[in-house]
Amino acid sequence: MRRDTMDVNVILAFACYRCEEPLSITTQCRGLVLDEEQLVSIAVACPQCGQVNYLSFDASGQVRSVRPYTCIRVLPTPSAN
Repeated sequence: MRRDTMDVNVILAFACYRCEEPLSITTQCRGLVLDEEQLVSIAVACPQCGQVNYLSFDASGQVRSVRPYTCIRVLPTPSAN
C-alpha cells in the first residue's frame, strides 16, 4: 500500500500559555500525508517569558491546543558510597 508524501511550510498562530503573548511561527512539515483527524505536535519556546508551549495542530495548520510543555526526567538515585 503506497501513501503519498507531503512537504509544506505551515504558519502557526497562537498565544503563549503563560503570558498570552501572540506568537506566530513557520515550520516545515515533511512525511506521510495526514488523515483529517490526525494531529502533529511541536514544542515552541515563547521569546517573551521563556515558557515552552506544546502545540497540537492539524495538516491545514489550524492550532487545536496549546498547553505547557512538561519534560519528565528520571533522576538517578544517589549512591550510598
